[in-house]
Amino acid sequence: MLFLEQQNLPNQIIFIRHGEKNDKNDDGNLNKVGLIHADCWLDFFKDKNRPSNISAPNSFYAMKKADKKDSSNRPYQTILPLANSYNLPINNLLAMILPPFFSSNLCD
Repeated sequence: MLFLEQQNLPNQIIFIRHGEKNDKNDDGNLNKVGLIHADCWLDFFKDKNRPSNISAPNSFYAMKKADKKDSSNRPYQTILPLANSYNLPINNLLAMILPPFFSSNLCD
């Protein structure tokens, strides 16, 4: 746990639920509405539109982009336009850091 305590942890974490999927043929990707909703985050996070209690993003995390047929790309696809607009990569390191942090600190 020393690793996490020494890091500059964010003041704010915003969770964005992935966009809509295809109901009949779930291929792991966003459907047309999901792609539109992913683009809507661009407008929400513009400086002039962003609520004053929401910070501008400085990092992005999503599940690793799926490389298997039965995996989902939706979390990655949902934040891709926003990450691109901030010229920031999408990290998947969070999946390795958060579970040990939460399991040892939230239940104390």
